[in-house]
Amino acid sequence: MKKIFSDLLLLLKHYLNGSEQKHSTEKNTVNPDILTTINQALTSKSAVHVIYGSKNFTGHILRLDKDKSQLFLENFKGSITMIIDLQEIKRISILPPSLQRIVET
Repeated sequence: MKKIFSDLLLLLKHYLNGSEQKHSTEKNTVNPDILTTINQALTSKSAVHVIYGSKNFTGHILRLDKDKSQLFLENFKGSITMIIDLQEIKRISILPPSLQRIVET
């Protein structure tokens, strides 16, 4: 019983101090297939279609921030920029060049 209260007290101190306690089991990993597709699109400068959460987005990849695990995308007209967490991405695919020409015009 004393151990339970000491654990609760420790958790309460962490909460009040504002520090987060990260558990090793709560590891958010990104699917390696998604990372390889992103790297292929970056090297070939191809447009991609990304499905994340309950939304989707089609455009060019501006950059990949591996430190913050974020992907920066821009639509074809350049008017909308989207920042997507890599953990939220369900599927990503490279658009074929023939489809890119149709969408860009």
